[in-house]
Amino acid sequence: MEELNAATAPHRWTESEMYVQNQGCESLGLRRTTPAFKAALTEETYWERVEELPTLSPEQDKAVNLDGMICPLCTGYGNVLLQHRGETTGIEIPRSVACACQRNRRFWREFGTTVDSRFIDADLDTLEPSGKVVTPIARQEKLHAALKAHPDASMLFTGPSGGGKTYLMACLYRHAVQQAIEEQRAANDLCESVWWTAASVMLNEHVAWEITSDKDDKTDPRYVTEAKIQRAAKHGWKPRLYIDELDKWAVSSFKGGRLYEVINSCYRAGGVVCATMNKSSEEFAKMLQDRDLAESITRRIGADGGFIVCVP
Repeated sequence: MEELNAATAPHRWTESEMYVQNQGCESLGLRRTTPAFKAALTEETYWERVEELPTLSPEQDKAVNLDGMICPLCTGYGNVLLQHRGETTGIEIPRSVACACQRNRRFWREFGTTVDSRFIDADLDTLEPSGKVVTPIARQEKLHAALKAHPDASMLFTGPSGGGKTYLMACLYRHAVQQAIEEQRAANDLCESVWWTAASVMLNEHVAWEITSDKDDKTDPRYVTEAKIQRAAKHGWKPRLYIDELDKWAVSSFKGGRLYEVINSCYRAGGVVCATMNKSSEEFAKMLQDRDLAESITRRIGADGGFIVCVP
């Protein structure tokens, strides 16, 4: 067995075998490969990375991708050189790979540019009770445990201002964005499938598009639509919609219908819908002046495995 291993082990190339010895070229920082080494490089079919990819601290990651700081690892080029070994030749050479800052760029583009800066640090992994909200510490602990146990469930957060509803939903949104990126990167199928919006912003976009003429000649600028939700589901991804201030928009029959249709589209696709609102279900029904519509909307968030979470 030892003789077999020795016979099949990749050849370890020496400096003299890899590069032509030429003091004139070396003095200029140039190195010319030998014909044998060049041929081996061409024949190699698989390069295994033998050097760990350097990482950024969470603070550096945020500063690079959100605040515009130059990455200390790649100095802004987007790639770093790491040592790789050829599977058949045993050659070890530096090869270019995407820097850690690039891997997280999509996350910060989706999460960092959609949530309010107050919630930029919201994270289920670091979620701890805080004295900055009116919700009692004991109640916060129970809420945090529930969120960590069901991070992929639909949830309707209700309660007065200052309880921390939006922060809790932002923690779930961060989890969803990270999970979607990891799954889609592994499948090599990038597709928009997670959305964060305020109800008023989303509905105003739908009103503006409704009154737009010559739609066939224009690109639909709406951030969340049934078509986008259905496209995510068609690709095999679970659509996830996070709506802040579900109860803060100028009521009209058109807006109420659009709110229902968007939420229902996500619900029918087997997706996740989370939302926050200050009003109780009864107050929400009075606001819409349509109890059936209000119940249809809230039922598609808090039913079928979802939760209605009272904060505090």
